[in-house]
Amino acid sequence: MNTTLFRSRHSLIASIIVVGLFVGAQMGGISFGRGPYSDRTFILLSGWTALVMLVVVAAYVLRKYAHRGGYSPERAFKVDHASIEKAENGIHRLQQRIDSGALKTPALIGSEARKILKNAGVQRVNRALVEPGSGGEQAWTVRMVPTEPLGRVARWMHVHVFYGTAFGAVLLMHSGFIPGSAFGQALAGLGYIVFITGLIGIFLWARGPRWLTAREHDLSIEEASALHASLGRKRAEAISVFSPQVAARFDQLGGGLGVSASQQQVIIDGIHDQLPDRRVDIQDLGALITQEMLVRRELRALQRVRASFMAWRIIHIPAALLLTGMVAVHVVSIWKF
Repeated sequence: MNTTLFRSRHSLIASIIVVGLFVGAQMGGISFGRGPYSDRTFILLSGWTALVMLVVVAAYVLRKYAHRGGYSPERAFKVDHASIEKAENGIHRLQQRIDSGALKTPALIGSEARKILKNAGVQRVNRALVEPGSGGEQAWTVRMVPTEPLGRVARWMHVHVFYGTAFGAVLLMHSGFIPGSAFGQALAGLGYIVFITGLIGIFLWARGPRWLTAREHDLSIEEASALHASLGRKRAEAISVFSPQVAARFDQLGGGLGVSASQQQVIIDGIHDQLPDRRVDIQDLGALITQEMLVRRELRALQRVRASFMAWRIIHIPAALLLTGMVAVHVVSIWKF
């Protein structure tokens, strides 16, 4: 099970916020939503708290797509390969000094490492990470890692999960179980959908990698994807040396897709008869196509497993977008009217 999510400090902060609002309401005899025992101050406090949490939750989405699109600040800094190599060599020599016992405290090691990165001119895209050594010989280890000034996407995901869950609980306290207006019911209903699918997503995020690992045999999904792409390039290169007519016959195989083994053999035999002097090349290409077919089948099977524990997003993401829009309408209407 993937347990890193459950060791995040954001789970504690989100829990304190939710429990604090709940206990405050219970001690004050305040009912959730609008009713005979509702309290305007509590409604406003829970509403603004939910809004802030929603903004924080949305920030994760922005961070993720900024990272995917290459808009992270460190991407704007250009560093040549020679500077990176100079920094890596400096860090390697620093590690040798640590191993010899010349440097013993993490503060001193970090200071020396920062000087190395600054002298190499890579301090804006890389930082030094000092960690305890894994064995008895090494007291400390130092290595270069990306700066990530906006924070790691994985950490932002923790923010998204816990404050998103807290948002659902606070929204429930803000609106009550069944709001009186149709708009309130729609808003609360979307909130419940996002909340429940989010909980399902947390469970699947924690368990899914284990299911995928159990399905992986000789290849992981990353290895299968890379191998499939490599075989496809080799197949295209091998086919290109034949005439267009023969290449078209090989293209009928489609990289091993949609063609049975017997049909594949008929096509290969036909090419053998047409080009008897290229029998070895044709056999090698046929074997390559067969290997590509097997790898693609394995890759597709792994992709189906991964898609099965990502399916909750089909409901979660559209519902979250609608919820965000309705919350914006709700805030503007309350603010103006």
